[in-house]
Amino acid sequence: MFEGASYYADKVDTTMLIIVGISVFFLIGIVAAMIYFVVRYNHKRNPVATQIKGNNLLEAIWIIIPLFIVLGMFWLGWKDFSRLRKITDYAMTIEVTGRMWKWDFKYPNGKMSDTLYVPVGKTIKLEMRSADVNHAFFIPALRMKEDVIASRNTYMIIEPQKLGEFDIACAEYCGLNHAYMYTKLIVVPEDVFEAWLAGDEVSPEDKLPAPAIAKIEPKNENEYLKYIRNHKNFELLVKYACVSCHTVDGSAHIGPSFAKLASGKTEVIRDGKKITVEIDEKYLRTALLEPDYEIVAGYSPYTMPTLRGRISENDLKAMIELLLGKN
Repeated sequence: MFEGASYYADKVDTTMLIIVGISVFFLIGIVAAMIYFVVRYNHKRNPVATQIKGNNLLEAIWIIIPLFIVLGMFWLGWKDFSRLRKITDYAMTIEVTGRMWKWDFKYPNGKMSDTLYVPVGKTIKLEMRSADVNHAFFIPALRMKEDVIASRNTYMIIEPQKLGEFDIACAEYCGLNHAYMYTKLIVVPEDVFEAWLAGDEVSPEDKLPAPAIAKIEPKNENEYLKYIRNHKNFELLVKYACVSCHTVDGSAHIGPSFAKLASGKTEVIRDGKKITVEIDEKYLRTALLEPDYEIVAGYSPYTMPTLRGRISENDLKAMIELLLGKN
C-alpha cells in the first residue's frame, strides 16, 4: 500500500491516513455514545420519556466543527492535485494511446514503445487518448489515475522520484481482456533514458540494478520449452506483451500457448471455414501483423492487437525465428 514513487504519492498517503484517523476517531466516539445512551436511558431507568428541547450552542458546534473538518480534508487533497494540474514547465510530452487491450507510448522524436520509460526526477506530461473505447490510465505507485476517453484528449503530469519498475493498469472496464491490460512504468537515470531515446538498442531496464521483468517459468520441461525459455530473444515476447495472453508451457490462457507451435500445424478459422495450416514464417508474420485474418480454432476474434507499426522488421524476424524454433 505504501510503496510510493513520487512526492505526490507521499502526500496522498498522508492525506488518506489523516482522513482514516479522523473517521476512526468519530466512529469510536459515536459508538461509545450510543452504548452509553442505551445503558443510561433504557426503559427500566426511564419508564417515562423525557422531552429534550433544542440547544442552539450544541447545534452550532455539531455543524461548524464537521464543516471545518470536511473543508480541511478537501484542502489536503486539492492543494497538491491542483499544483500538478497547473504545471506548465515539464521536461517532455509523451503521447499515450489506450486500445483494447494495451498501452502505446510515443515520444517527441517519434520513437514508440509499449512500456513507459521516463527519467527520474523529471516532470513529464502524458497526453492521453483512446483508439476505441474508454479506458483509465492508473499508476498505483504514483497514486494517479486519469480517464482516457475516445472522443477527447486528457492529460496527466507525473514527477517520478524513485528508480525502478511500477505497474500501469487500466482502471475502467473496457471489454473482454480488461484485466490483462497491464504494462510498466520504468524510471531510469536521465543519461540512460537519453541514450535509449537517441537509439541505444539496450533496453533501459537492462541497466537497472535488478532485472526489469522476471521470465515466465514453464511448468513442463520438454525440449521446446527449454529452447524458448533460454533463447536470447525470449525477452521480445515480454517486450511486446505476448506473454500477457500466451503461455509457453502448454496451459490454457487468453490465446493459444506457444508450446503448441512445436506440432508444426494448427487449425484456424478463415472466412468462416476451419482449415489446417502449416506453422511457418508466412503464417506467423500474418498472425502478428494481421491477427484477425486467421483465428486459431477455439479462440475468440478481435482480442489480439496488431503489431503493425509497433515492431521493427528486425524484431519481427527475430520473434518469428524464436517461435519457429530456429537459433
